[in-house]
Amino acid sequence: MKGRRPMSRRTLILASSLLVVVSILVAACGGGKKQSTAETTTSTTVVLPTWPLTGSPSADAPTSGAHPAIVVKMDNSPDARPQTGIERADVVYELLVEGITRFALVFHSQLPEPVWSVTSPRRCSRGRVATPASPLRSRPPRPRVF
Repeated sequence: MKGRRPMSRRTLILASSLLVVVSILVAACGGGKKQSTAETTTSTTVVLPTWPLTGSPSADAPTSGAHPAIVVKMDNSPDARPQTGIERADVVYELLVEGITRFALVFHSQLPEPVWSVTSPRRCSRGRVATPASPLRSRPPRPRVF
C-alpha cells in the first residue's frame, strides 16, 4: 500500500474521542431493564390486651389495677371431692398444709361462681398467696392469722 500516509496525531485523538462518546451514548440509551419502584407497605398490628396470669388475649381484659386477683383456698382431701369451680381458676397451686394438700385457686380473668370445699386460711397461707398489694382476707375472719 503505497502512498498511504500515517494518521496524524490530531486525527487519532479525534477518532478515539468519537469512539468514547458513541460508547457512552450506546450504554446510556441501551435497552436495559427498567428499575421497578418497590412499593413499601406499612402494616399495623393491633395488639389485644391479655390477661396477666394466663396470657390469653381478650378484648375485655382489664387494664392494670382494674381489680385484684382473688385467691380461694380449697380442700383437697378425699372427703371434699368433687370440688366445684376449680376449672374456672386462672392458676391452681397445690400446697402442703398440716400434712395434707390444699389448693389455692387464683381467679382473675373469670370471677368465680360459687365454689365448694373452701377452707379457712392458715398462718402459712399469708406468705404463700398474699402480697402487700392484695392482702389475704377470710370469711369469717380468723384473728390468729391476721
